[in-house]
Amino acid sequence: MRNTKNLTRVVAERSVSRCFILVALLFVLTGCASQYSEEMVTNLPPLSVEATDTNKDGNIDKAEFNTRLETLFDNRDINADGQISTDEMPNMNLDAFYKADQDSNRTLSEREYRLLREMDFRRLDVNDDEVLFPHEIFKW
Repeated sequence: MRNTKNLTRVVAERSVSRCFILVALLFVLTGCASQYSEEMVTNLPPLSVEATDTNKDGNIDKAEFNTRLETLFDNRDINADGQISTDEMPNMNLDAFYKADQDSNRTLSEREYRLLREMDFRRLDVNDDEVLFPHEIFKW
């Protein structure tokens, strides 16, 4: 009888310990996931589905996205110097801008701009299939 009580107590303690570890792990993972999502938000306007969806299937695939970025870069580069400054990107999340500014010159090259916009694409492409479906685009 005494061994049964001890065994029951040990099992109960282990269950509580495992439950506590799971709750702590979920808390940490949830905190990390929300921090990652928040830092990836660029505050850039969404891409126009009509202008980006060249095959008119209602989705934006990675190739269509990349093609549209060429036009967007040229449109953003108001002074046509081959760089985009924060003045050329009003309402931009500056943390995301400077994260994309890999050479720290306070402007974005076309390559850096692509990286910045790909943050939005990756954030929205919840199933990692490199296609933005209407329900994913709507979250933009």
